[in-house]
Amino acid sequence: MPWSGGSFTRTNGVNTGATLWAQDRDDGTKILATRHDTNDQDMADGINSTLEKSGSNAATGNLDIGSNRITLVADGTAKTDVATVNQIQSNGPAFQATDTGTANAYVIALSPAITAYAAGQEITFKAGAASTTASTLNVNTLGTKALKKLHDQDVGSGDIEAGSIVTAVYDGTNFQITSQLASSTTTSPGGSNTQVQYNSSGSFAGSANFTFDGTNIDVSGDITGSTLNADGDTSAGDNAAMGYTAAEGLILTGQGSTDDITIKNDADTTVVNVATGATDVEISAGNILFGTASKGVYLGVTTATAANLLDDYEEGSWTPALTCSSSNPTISSGSAGTGKYRKIGSTVFIYYSASFVLSNVGSGTVEITGLPFTAGSDVSVYAGSPLSGRGFGYNGSTVQVMPRIAASTTGFKFNLFDINDYPGGETMAGSSELSTDADGVNWYVCVNYIAA
Repeated sequence: MPWSGGSFTRTNGVNTGATLWAQDRDDGTKILATRHDTNDQDMADGINSTLEKSGSNAATGNLDIGSNRITLVADGTAKTDVATVNQIQSNGPAFQATDTGTANAYVIALSPAITAYAAGQEITFKAGAASTTASTLNVNTLGTKALKKLHDQDVGSGDIEAGSIVTAVYDGTNFQITSQLASSTTTSPGGSNTQVQYNSSGSFAGSANFTFDGTNIDVSGDITGSTLNADGDTSAGDNAAMGYTAAEGLILTGQGSTDDITIKNDADTTVVNVATGATDVEISAGNILFGTASKGVYLGVTTATAANLLDDYEEGSWTPALTCSSSNPTISSGSAGTGKYRKIGSTVFIYYSASFVLSNVGSGTVEITGLPFTAGSDVSVYAGSPLSGRGFGYNGSTVQVMPRIAASTTGFKFNLFDINDYPGGETMAGSSELSTDADGVNWYVCVNYIAA
């Protein structure tokens, strides 16, 4: 072989080197055609193994230029060409001076042209129009691909300005913009005066509705958010402050000419207020309503003492019924009466009036039933004041009629008391105690008892 280890050595088939013909002469060998043909072919083979400067042949292996430079190389024009320093400095193979598309649909033609999209490709172009909404990029007519900002968000209005340089990397699906967006690189505040604005140096500016003096933030308008977490106490003289301490929990502090704290409903009506300098809480509209039954107010104590819990107050009507233990009387006109009650805690106050005429007085012990609450198990008392009115068959100055409520019942009977022998008395025995006078029966009874 004419080339061995990167060196070319002449040979005529017998002798080798630069003096191969002198060696033939010294050996006494005459000129032989075979040896000339071998030498000439050896030289031809050596020439054919080299690169021809016009480029008429190609290398068959990797070229080692021994740490030397390739100079005066033309700019590459195909994907298989070597890029020059000039092209690398100008990013020529991946940059187009101005796209040929429209707003939001950018089109470029790189030279040399890429023939397929590949993950990791970096493309740079000068936008011919500003973006107004989500945008796409089409390179060398390979198809439109979405332009994304912040990894996966659509480009928005003003993100790309006309004339701005956009660099994007293909991720296998979309082109992700890696250059700065026009909407985030402004050096002066933007937006309206209802927005918090800041410039590129990190300073707030552009709006008098939001100020910060290094200690306090002042906002003209509403502050909205999911949670406002106070972590310090309030101070005397605060116009309106919300605070927190571990011992006191949520703290509301206010200062006003009439009220320090005012709570209003959605109709701007005051519901609860604390007068200026006062400690009493005033319910200005509506009532206090407990959302759970059997809850109340502890009165006169600073701790939850069961004996001081007022957990019930009621007012209403009840329907009395006139009965006798053996046979009931018959009311020919009027009614057994109407009743009212008021319950405070377990104490029940009863008012009862009746006006009727009997056609039959019945027999047995007279009783009024239908009390709104059952008497307690420890109650068996004479309740209220002596019965007033008329309708009983007893008359005479020495007899009074008293209502009596037995324990665990919902009615009261009538007992007679001899004034001269008080507190003696007896339960009325029967129908003779009811009158059938034409004037009828008129009763007025006030009773109080302890409910179960």
